[in-house]
Amino acid sequence: MRTVAGIVEKETAKAFLLRHADGREIWWPKSQIAPVRKEGRMMSAAVPGWLAEDKGINGDDGDFGPLVEMEKKEKQSREGRAEASVKAVSTLTVPCPEGLEYLSFQVAGIEYIENTKGRTLVADECGLGKTIQALGWLNLHPELRPAVVICPASMKLQWYSEARRWLMTPRGTIDVVKDGKDAPTPGHDLYVINYDLVHKHEEAFRAIGVRVVILDESHYLKAQKTIRTKAVLRVCDGIQHVLCLSGTPILNKPIEAWTTLRLLAPKTFRSWFDYVTRFCNGHKQKIGRDREVWQVDGSSNLDEMNSLMRETCFVRRLKKDVMAELPAKRRVIVPIGDGCGLRGEADFTRRLKGIVARRRAEQRDLARVKDERERTRQRDSLLVRMREENTEILSEIEKLRQEAAREKMGAACEFIENILEQGKLVVFAHHKFVIDELMKQFKGSAVIRGETSVEDRQRAVERFQNNPECRLFIGSLHAASQGITLTAASDVVFMELDWVPGIMVQGEDRCHRIGTRSSVTAWYLVLDGSIEVRMARILEQKQAVLDAVLDGKAAEAAGSIFDELIAEVADEDNPDEKAKGGGES
Repeated sequence: MRTVAGIVEKETAKAFLLRHADGREIWWPKSQIAPVRKEGRMMSAAVPGWLAEDKGINGDDGDFGPLVEMEKKEKQSREGRAEASVKAVSTLTVPCPEGLEYLSFQVAGIEYIENTKGRTLVADECGLGKTIQALGWLNLHPELRPAVVICPASMKLQWYSEARRWLMTPRGTIDVVKDGKDAPTPGHDLYVINYDLVHKHEEAFRAIGVRVVILDESHYLKAQKTIRTKAVLRVCDGIQHVLCLSGTPILNKPIEAWTTLRLLAPKTFRSWFDYVTRFCNGHKQKIGRDREVWQVDGSSNLDEMNSLMRETCFVRRLKKDVMAELPAKRRVIVPIGDGCGLRGEADFTRRLKGIVARRRAEQRDLARVKDERERTRQRDSLLVRMREENTEILSEIEKLRQEAAREKMGAACEFIENILEQGKLVVFAHHKFVIDELMKQFKGSAVIRGETSVEDRQRAVERFQNNPECRLFIGSLHAASQGITLTAASDVVFMELDWVPGIMVQGEDRCHRIGTRSSVTAWYLVLDGSIEVRMARILEQKQAVLDAVLDGKAAEAAGSIFDELIAEVADEDNPDEKAKGGGES
């Protein structure tokens, strides 16, 4: 007989699960062992030599010293992780692309991920950069490629954009999986796929040899038995590093976090029965005469659950906790949907290129006219025609913008739903049909549009500000961007863009006013591949100039956004024209 010692992790009627000093967990059958000594969770037992050898344990004298030391180190580690889970500063050095910089609390989050060996639930409040922290941890480990991001469909292009910006990739390639037929192929550093496509590409990801899985909005896995959840768990099976990102990992009740916690920390959250009875007020309820079912929709011991999560795999900071680091307002352009198939976009671009090319030729000809009176006459004639053409161009652009708004509506509503799960939200739109559709999708929202009376405006604002059940405010961009206060929200979504940056700044400032308790994030939703993307880029550049003007850092703002948009569309495939300064129209 040999004496072995271990910590009792679990006991059944027929066996003990002992964790030994080397960290291994082994089931020992009660029929073939004889307990020698037991103190709390620590037990030594006499086992047959052949059984100890079969289990790979040489045996010891039953001394609990190594186990006590192991428990001490593990306790210190757990306490350290619990403290780190709320940290906002760190001395860790994280590689970063030139021109970019992590905020201190983001580095602290990356350090927490590192301390959990890349098995972490990053649950920072919306707008604090969970995506950046995940990409930052990948920058710490360039050897861990390829990685795959699984996210909602509406977030795929946002991930692509952020990864191109923040990820320091050895090969520099990112593959966005578009549909069930677009199988991922080897050779990329990062793959981005939405949840509903995963089950169609499981074999491909296994063949590629994924090293890291990032699950954005991981609360999508709350339903254990769905095709989506089962497929994601199969992809994660055997993957050493799994990052889950969600500002709302528990939407309504603790049972919703079970799948995520079990995935990240299976040794801590090993038993569904233990979890639901401890944290979900789990109990059996009799149905009919002879049937019992488990009720697990409750909650219990939530402080203990929070502590256990923070000790093992959970980091969360709130905006109010890191306010000193956050800028007053942040703007994020979010490409969603696919605008490459818009009916009129290609034809419009082709016609516009022809118009601009003709104008530039006419301007060059005009410069060669020596007679001043003739040059003035021709210039006046050109200006009249340009004004007429610009009116037609503007009308066509408006049609394209309406088409883009319809095309992105589904993805935009999904994006809005994701943010609403984390708190109140303000949404601005321009066209009547967009506001109508939003009201249809999000019934009970507070709404202000052009025809809203003064009395109803005030009632809508008060309901949004004071009623916890009213989570969404929908406003017409021109009717609701001035004169009201919406500080109950710290996130603003712009469904559509305006030609005047100041209009959208006024919309942002409905939330960022006296009484604001956190930084405000403005999300600009644009249809990928459409004219909205170009317009957003110009607006972003224009706003940077205007901000500099207001801050006393520049002398003047740039010219017309409309003119710049025409020039950009005309020059997008002709960099030589841009280099020559051919932006006049």
